[in-house]
Amino acid sequence: MELVRRKLDVREEPQSVERHVVLFAVAPDLLNENLEDLVALPYLQRRGVAIEAIRLYLDPVILGERDAALLHSEIGSPALMRRRELRADDGSTLEVVTTLVRPGTAEFFLELPVPAM
Repeated sequence: MELVRRKLDVREEPQSVERHVVLFAVAPDLLNENLEDLVALPYLQRRGVAIEAIRLYLDPVILGERDAALLHSEIGSPALMRRRELRADDGSTLEVVTTLVRPGTAEFFLELPVPAM
């Protein structure tokens, strides 16, 4: 099952486009939820779905025609796609979320604690 939603900033400008793909076997009643505000991880945990790992990827991409139109950007603009995968203990993928961020609107970083000496 795939869900596509566009998130807007405070000025009502598009900030990102999210695409959620959820394994229907673990979420058979998903269409009964308020999909506009749904956050899949807590939803799956409430259903008792065992999640073993969360993988996060950051991929540089260029905007195609459809995404450029949704983000009010130019076709071919460089952008960043964040992909999150929820994995079961057997290694299978339960959900994949891709978030395509409008160029120039966000910054991604990973902060790690400095080890004690």
